[in-house]
Amino acid sequence: MAAHNVVLNWNADADAVTYDVYRGTQSGKENATPVATGLTVTTFTDTNVVAGQTYFYYVTAVNGANQSAPSNEANATIPFAPPTGLTAVGS
Repeated sequence: MAAHNVVLNWNADADAVTYDVYRGTQSGKENATPVATGLTVTTFTDTNVVAGQTYFYYVTAVNGANQSAPSNEANATIPFAPPTGLTAVGS
């Protein structure tokens, strides 16, 4: 089985100390619990994804007890791998 992932990148916020990443499987319905918290970089690789599913993400900037509004939403669809090893024998 092939490993799949989604790589997210965003622009730094001058006031942010860390970032939180949220994910869902429907547009506008990301989970209330982030899939990553306390990130100090502007990239995240989500390795907990499955083929054939579309994922929706947003990021928030965090500074102490303050959290920004959500970023724009981004999405990615994880492809199915094609069958391999096909052969044909004519007679």
